[in-house]
Amino acid sequence: MRRQLVRLLELSGFVVAKGVLEVFPCPGERSLGNGIRLPLQEGFAFLDLATQEVQYEREELSPTKALETFIDHLNGCANSWHDFHRMRAYVERLTESQEQITATIQEKSVSRGVVLPFKRLSNGAPDSSASDIVLGVFQALPPGMISENWVRGRSYYQTGLTGPSQRADALVCLSHYLFYGDPENGLLPLGYGYDQERRFAIEKILELKHNGQSREIARGSGDAKEQIERVAAWLPPRLRGSTEPKRYENKTPIAWQRNSANLKADARARIAAAVAEFERNWMVFSNRDLAAKAKCSTDTLYKHQDLWKATQGKLRSGQSCLAADPGEYNVVVGADSQQSSPHAQSNFQVMPPGRLAARRIVDELKMRQLRQEKQLKKDRRKEVKVASHSWQERIRSITPADFSMLGVKEIRKLLAVYLAALPTSPDEDAQIWLTSLIEAARASLSDIQLPPHAELGLATETG
Repeated sequence: MRRQLVRLLELSGFVVAKGVLEVFPCPGERSLGNGIRLPLQEGFAFLDLATQEVQYEREELSPTKALETFIDHLNGCANSWHDFHRMRAYVERLTESQEQITATIQEKSVSRGVVLPFKRLSNGAPDSSASDIVLGVFQALPPGMISENWVRGRSYYQTGLTGPSQRADALVCLSHYLFYGDPENGLLPLGYGYDQERRFAIEKILELKHNGQSREIARGSGDAKEQIERVAAWLPPRLRGSTEPKRYENKTPIAWQRNSANLKADARARIAAAVAEFERNWMVFSNRDLAAKAKCSTDTLYKHQDLWKATQGKLRSGQSCLAADPGEYNVVVGADSQQSSPHAQSNFQVMPPGRLAARRIVDELKMRQLRQEKQLKKDRRKEVKVASHSWQERIRSITPADFSMLGVKEIRKLLAVYLAALPTSPDEDAQIWLTSLIEAARASLSDIQLPPHAELGLATETG
């Protein structure tokens, strides 16, 4: 039973391997085989018999309901010995047909010179050359056949893909070609009831003859395989029955959904623990602090704002740190009684992150401007100091040690130079220093120009 089931899965395109898809029980050669968990444990699910999709998760049912459902399935859905023989015959037929298809495809392809050229007419009428080819092969046009699709499918079967963007057209035409077969090349038709064989043949043909023109087929893309399966399972409207065919949906595997749920639960647990620690220590935290503490990204934080947004706002406004104060402290905030009551709620609102970021940018620009102005003043003081030093050096170079050693003419020349340099003094200290020199020069000039002072005697009155 296990061998037949594994073979059926492999023929249907599944990869049976450890950690990917496993079939139990798994008997060993020298042991009892691999163990298997009892049913109805964690991760167990009931499948819909018609669609093979998950119908009930074990966690959705109570233990009694789950056990009753399992017993009902065990009693009412068990396969008989006749069902097993039918499955084994189907597996044998599918294996034989796929081996025959593989051998046919791997045979030497017909030379490209034998393939006749064809083209699609602009008015939508069937191409006469394609119809002639079909009539030459079948002697009559089979019912429902599209001659152009059959001829193009024959070309894809023989030469494969010859250019980019041909995958979709190749799938449709190859399915049409394999459906009717090719008596001229000994290819048996794979019509109704041979969907699996037709799907397998299309996969093998494109796998061997994609010629590097389709990256999805070259790397075994799941989307390409699903497209092949949809093309091979297509039925005309008259054979679909009264029910509308189910629309294709790209559903996420149940294993991926469970893994995502586990990751989500783990992230929420870490975020909740980090928030509880911040709240316990009365620490105001930012989004970056919380992401580092919880070891997750900011995108994950924003998906679970219900865990931390309210706490962050309370810590920022100081609400979590407030306790009931004595009544005498409540008086200053407007309490009418001396009873102990909580502190009045503040009207302070937390600044939005966008406005806070804008203010930080403005503050940074102001600080840069202040630093520039401070540096400019410093440079100016340095320039003034250098200019003052050089200015005083020029004045000292022409100033004598003692003005009394000079004549009247030399002192007047110095005074003219001093008076001309006085408005150009670099600072107040230099101006005071030069003013003292001017006063000293003027004093010396006055001493030289005045005659010697004569002693004055008292006049004697005469009668």
